[in-house]
Amino acid sequence: MRKSDLQAGAENIRASAATLADRAEAAISDLADEVKARVDDLANRASPAVEKAYGEARRQMRGAASMVASSVEDRPLVALVAVGLVCGALGFMLAGRKRWS
Repeated sequence: MRKSDLQAGAENIRASAATLADRAEAAISDLADEVKARVDDLANRASPAVEKAYGEARRQMRGAASMVASSVEDRPLVALVAVGLVCGALGFMLAGRKRWS
């Protein structure tokens, strides 16, 4: 083989490699664009569901707080005893931990 034939073969290989690299870059760019589009679509679809769930949870918490408030208004002594028992039990447990530590 002559030197010019080797150089021509090397040039063909370089050109083929450059073409392959360009095609791979284009394919990866297309794939990245498609993935980004799908992620954006999922985020857009999930956003209303998240807002709805937040609104529902907020509504339920307000209802529970209202129920507790009305219960305390109806039976203040029972509420005071319940809070005292919870605080006493919590204090007893924390004091017990300090004793054993």
